Amino acid sequence: MTGIAWTLRPATAADRDFVVEVNRVAIGPYLGATFGWDDAAQLAYFEEGFDASGGQVIQVDGTDVGELLVEERPSELFVVRLAVLPEWQGRGIGSAIVRMLVERAHELGSALALDVFKSNPRAQQLYESLGFVPTGESETDVSMRQEPKL
Repeated sequence: MTGIAWTLRPATAADRDFVVEVNRVAIGPYLGATFGWDDAAQLAYFEEGFDASGGQVIQVDGTDVGELLVEERPSELFVVRLAVLPEWQGRGIGSAIVRMLVERAHELGSALALDVFKSNPRAQQLYESLGFVPTGESETDVSMRQEPKL
């Protein structure tokens, strides 16, 4: 468990710049290793497709430290993005959020699923340590899943 008290708040349209930045610094290195990083293309992606609905901002003591986006699907909760600023990584925040999502999925009788870049073995190891198993892979990603507890 983390000793850091974190909270989630709904993302708003005003959070777009923060979401772009947290993804640039937290996920950008893995996107870059996988596809090559292009600031203009990433900015265009968020400009065209940014929709705050359903997204959440991770906060510690009122400071924005990350982003969480989860889709509720018919048989699963799917983690679209979980990104924590590098200076806040390694403090148990991401693990605590994933544990909370596992609990929520199990309460719903759903699996919790996600895709992780192959270029991010640290995240793969984290998810495996939290009970996720690989269920498939593409050229760039490993799909992982934790089934509901019966």
